[in-house]
Amino acid sequence: MSKKITPRTNLTTAITPWLTLKEAAAYLKLNPRTLNNYVSRGLIPISVSKTTNTKRFHKTDLDQWLGKK
Repeated sequence: MSKKITPRTNLTTAITPWLTLKEAAAYLKLNPRTLNNYVSRGLIPISVSKTTNTKRFHKTDLDQWLGKK
């Protein structure tokens, strides 16, 4: 009997709509440097975690940004 092979998924995005810079860049099909440039120019909304002081992108915000492009 053969085992069923299931594709790997990113559990972070499956559990939470918040993405890291690297995950958001992959989602938008952008280079992380390009995404960081867009953030510094205020073109894409970003949130900063108060507890870890890390940048996070909300998937809904990214979807809205894609719709405006």
